[in-house]
Amino acid sequence: MSVAKNVRAPAGTFPWIILSLLLGTFAIGCSVTNEIVPTPAPSSTTEVTATPQPSPTATATEPDVLFSYTSAVGLLNAAEYERAIARFTMVIRILPEFANAYRGRALAYYNQDLHDSALDDLNKAIELDYNFADAYRDRAVFYLNAGEPLKAAEDLTRALEIYQERELTEPSKIEDVERMLRSLRR
Repeated sequence: MSVAKNVRAPAGTFPWIILSLLLGTFAIGCSVTNEIVPTPAPSSTTEVTATPQPSPTATATEPDVLFSYTSAVGLLNAAEYERAIARFTMVIRILPEFANAYRGRALAYYNQDLHDSALDDLNKAIELDYNFADAYRDRAVFYLNAGEPLKAAEDLTRALEIYQERELTEPSKIEDVERMLRSLRR
């Protein structure tokens, strides 16, 4: 059986954490009130303070992280793996608990023939999210390409369980995993 080497992140994947951060930012920015708040009259004893300047080591804001993540996915899909790795790494520095960033970087590493790094990142993604079916599926493909069908079968079985539990709206993922499992059992 031949399994394709190029594994790409699915288009349109938006992680729940980034989306919730954006929605929170949007909700705060859109709050409107009809209440008129009086402004105190200036007094001669009022001190004027300078507006603080951001430090040069300030961390990125949520929209910056979202931009970096979507940019990294775009670079991965465009087969610009070195640049994708750099972008995913930037996202991981800001959000070290974000499993999707590790998965994306793993795919880029794998396509650069950095298989150990790819497996390390997939393992980290699964450690962060035990129910990350796509990470199990990807790791199974890596194991298949490495000639380790037993490990691949374990990961495919786990991915299938998760997909079925979640009643996916993308039945093609379930069909794909079932097809790979059938081919392993032959």
